[in-house]
Amino acid sequence: MLLNLGYMPTITKATRITDYSCALIDHIYSNTPQKMLKSGICLADFSDHLLCFCTIMTKLSLYLQDRYYRNFSKFDNGLFEADLDAIDFQTISNCNDIKRNMENIINMLQEVTNRHAPIKKYQIPRKDNYISHGYLMAYFVQLKQNKSYLNHIS
Repeated sequence: MLLNLGYMPTITKATRITDYSCALIDHIYSNTPQKMLKSGICLADFSDHLLCFCTIMTKLSLYLQDRYYRNFSKFDNGLFEADLDAIDFQTISNCNDIKRNMENIINMLQEVTNRHAPIKKYQIPRKDNYISHGYLMAYFVQLKQNKSYLNHIS
């Protein structure tokens, strides 16, 4: 059924191995094989199942999200008030449409505010700490033990 929908298995080796049998019971399917970089099975003895992994090409943002703030570092209250005094509100609001008048006033006030306290963007860096340091160290110890065991029996 999955094959009919265009999904292909990326794991093709046994993922559960016992003394008496082996079976492919853990699956990863993909419908975009052109984005697949690598897939496989990790030899880690955390459970009776081997860990499956799949790496794909993707464009993740380096930042969680963009945040904005007003920069008041060079703000001069006197210059700001002088620019506000220079606005001729009579000519801005000479239209009979109240909505249009309010839009003009808001746009003019926003323009003056942006001139004296511009909006700046800063970004929060993404932290990809999916695996803790302790878990990673335990994995490497287990992997080293598995390699030494495999070298010992062969």
